[in-house]
Amino acid sequence: MANLADLQDAGVSHNQNIRKKVLLSPNTIDHLVYLSHAVFPPGETAETHHHQDMTEIFYISSGSAQVTVDGKNFECPTGSCIAIEPHEQHRLSNTSNDDLVILYLGLHA
Repeated sequence: MANLADLQDAGVSHNQNIRKKVLLSPNTIDHLVYLSHAVFPPGETAETHHHQDMTEIFYISSGSAQVTVDGKNFECPTGSCIAIEPHEQHRLSNTSNDDLVILYLGLHA
């Protein structure tokens, strides 16, 4: 069991100003890379990147994001969910004046 209040936070590899807490780490469930909770302060961006062997699923729990996938922009308000397939170039930006809070899941492809 994990509780957000009890977890240490760390910067994400794409931007240390974006803080994450890992709820489920690798090897706790088959095919799981992680289940994490991240907070993007206003104006922060996880720069363009891709994964060779992982699908990511992002759920916007509060705030609003612009998610760019292979050059196409998606406006993602609170309650939105988007899946990113392996090899897709993607970038996430907080486009609001409030914190962007995302729950995201990584799965081995």
